[in-house]
Amino acid sequence: MSNRPDLYNPLLHAIATALDVPVTAFLSDPLGDEGGDVIALLRAWAAIGDTQGHRRVLNAALCEADRSSEGSDAMTENVTPLAPHHD
Repeated sequence: MSNRPDLYNPLLHAIATALDVPVTAFLSDPLGDEGGDVIALLRAWAAIGDTQGHRRVLNAALCEADRSSEGSDAMTENVTPLAPHHD
């Protein structure tokens, strides 16, 4: 069995589409200098043990993306902010 990710993995394909990179970008060097930050973010996400925590992090990220895009809807136009969820 190979350690390489499946090029036809739906989750990997969705992530590549969201980042506007080809799936093969994940098979080579990390995505530039931001690769380490992306890995840290994914590890932090995985360490959060509850849905409410995930929603808080996602909402914070969406707010920052809106602020950073300076009025452009390009970053979050297809993302619906999550309403608070009580576990």
